[in-house]
Amino acid sequence: MEKILQSEYRSKVQPTCQDSLTGLMDLSFFQLSMDREIERSRRYGSPFVLALLDVDDFTGYNNKYGSLAGDILLKGIGSIITRRGVRQSDLSARIAGDRFALLLVEITLPVAKKVLARIHREIIETLGPNFSLSMSIVSFPGNAATKETLLFLSEDVLAQAKESTTRKIFWPEEYEPKFKKEQSSNVLVVDDEPANVTLLSALLTSSNYNVFQATSGEEALQVVVREDIDLILLDIMMPGMDGYEVCSLLKRTEATRVIPIILITALDSVEARVKGIEAGVNDFLTKPPAREELLARVQSLIRIKKVNSNLTSIENVLISLANIIEATHKYNEGHIQRVASMALEIGKRLGMQKDDLESLKLGSMLHDIGKIGIPRQILNKPSRLTSHEQKVMKKHVQTGYNICLPLQKNLDAALEIIRNHHERLDGSGYPDGLSGDQLSLPVRIMAVVDMYDALTTKRPYRKANSRAESLAIVEENARKGRLDMEVVKQLKYFLIKQKKVDMPQQP
Repeated sequence: MEKILQSEYRSKVQPTCQDSLTGLMDLSFFQLSMDREIERSRRYGSPFVLALLDVDDFTGYNNKYGSLAGDILLKGIGSIITRRGVRQSDLSARIAGDRFALLLVEITLPVAKKVLARIHREIIETLGPNFSLSMSIVSFPGNAATKETLLFLSEDVLAQAKESTTRKIFWPEEYEPKFKKEQSSNVLVVDDEPANVTLLSALLTSSNYNVFQATSGEEALQVVVREDIDLILLDIMMPGMDGYEVCSLLKRTEATRVIPIILITALDSVEARVKGIEAGVNDFLTKPPAREELLARVQSLIRIKKVNSNLTSIENVLISLANIIEATHKYNEGHIQRVASMALEIGKRLGMQKDDLESLKLGSMLHDIGKIGIPRQILNKPSRLTSHEQKVMKKHVQTGYNICLPLQKNLDAALEIIRNHHERLDGSGYPDGLSGDQLSLPVRIMAVVDMYDALTTKRPYRKANSRAESLAIVEENARKGRLDMEVVKQLKYFLIKQKKVDMPQQP
């Protein structure tokens, strides 16, 4: 598998697909490989196992022994995985700083556990004892039927391993003999066949789920409006509104889009699954579902929903924190709302889709959250900052990034905005000196609106520039190659449309 994919990857993506430090495959190649294995598994029914390995407190290890020792450790892990670990048909990759991934193909979970436990043991015995290594082991399609569920479950299980002080290899507990029972989760069963509703309801009720029933798509929508539903088991073939229509409608609606939906159907064709994925389904089960698999999938997706709900609450806390920080910075009042408003308008004009606009909005709201780590006397200094103070101020992007990094899966592109909104197209920005195509469209938008709004704001060492003067300075920066000219043009259009600057006079 690896040689064929390497050839395809090199021809389509980039000339190298290897991590320079460890010699393992890189993240992009790993993602391509996993997509290929999921496709192969669905077509031929062959299972595979995904394992994630992560060095515990790698930052602390580097601080204690030095970055060179950290590199030697990572290279050693890669060497053991390559020499003594996986088969030629398997794949090993370094997908982040201290994160490794293994794809073991055509293998069952019990066999994979033994293989991976041996790899884990050999790494610790050879390179230890000054570090610990956590590992998650998840199978496809046994533990998950979609790529998204597989990745989320792998990360969730890895987090359990990293938190444990006694056991460093974890796999989904729901596939062990004993089930963890949910006490208050509400599951809606939707099927036009009463016998199917009765069977599924009995299985769920015996595991302490609160079960609601519906025999049509229309009735299901009424139940969702009335009740706080945590998961829906949905039949496809129903008279009137079928399962695809119900799923699509719920996923398009803000209030219900996070409810996990499992399609339970006798249709086992690729077309049926593709149509379900397009409608937004989270998982699939074939009639009649096995009890263990049904309960495992239900429990896993309900846990994901609760985590997502918690992350949404945390996002709101972060936004509140950003507003509090802004209130302590007396020269910056209203900055967050203004840049968010301008950024969204420009994003829409440039054709960004809904999810990308949400990330742009969130990044705009949180872009200065790192100023919580800047001393107030610097934030509110009534004169120009010294060279040292400027260096301290510049640290706010890294601080903000570190604060929000644990939520990287939920923040998505917003995290990139937080870190990179002071980067410039010509490489003159900070913190990383990125340039050109290294800067995404959301980052380019934020760089423009943040500079413009800052110029229009009064400082103790200078008066506020007029909107026209500020726009002229931004345009000059674009002409010099620091800012994206197309984004600046859209800012100008927005300001003219809002009658904040005058239409330029025709010659």
